[in-house]
Amino acid sequence: MAFKLVSVRGAGILATVPGLLLLLSACDSVARYSVDNQTDESLITRPVFADDCSQIGGYRTDYLGEKVLPRRKKTSVEFIYGTDVETVNCVQVLSLDRRLLLGEPYSDGQSYVVSDAGSTGSAVAPVASTLPDQGRLDQFKDALKKHPFRTALLLFGWALVLGVWAAFVIVLPIAVLITLAMFTRRMLRRRSGKP
Repeated sequence: MAFKLVSVRGAGILATVPGLLLLLSACDSVARYSVDNQTDESLITRPVFADDCSQIGGYRTDYLGEKVLPRRKKTSVEFIYGTDVETVNCVQVLSLDRRLLLGEPYSDGQSYVVSDAGSTGSAVAPVASTLPDQGRLDQFKDALKKHPFRTALLLFGWALVLGVWAAFVIVLPIAVLITLAMFTRRMLRRRSGKP
């Protein structure tokens, strides 16, 4: 009896742990901050995945969307992004002519203050949609170097999702067909009088 109890507990743990890991890998991430625009002009803000907060080039995937900040107003900003390995590392504020005014490390819920739009840099930040794409394989390689455990967890989660999908789409229909064939065979034997 003790052996069966341990087996049932072990099976329960074995079934629960991958499910919890899958839930962890399926949660969306949120970049949440506010910008206090104390200037007399509208500005642009954007979260950045890159480690260098002064980066204005790179790849399209280094940036989330952009939001225009009204002049003389504190604006709360929230971007929801998918379940990827990357996390937001920086917040940038640009002038409307796309010159970098502020590039600081991201912290959830932090308020960033821009008080002078006159101290713009000389380089113009391109619109993210005009930047080249980084291939998914290259993104994965970069993520594996930066965050090996998180990347492995994400891969395990996707493998689990694909395994469950395969079970329902491939194995379950085959099992149903085999069960129907066995049931039909048994019914035909009973009708003919064979055991």
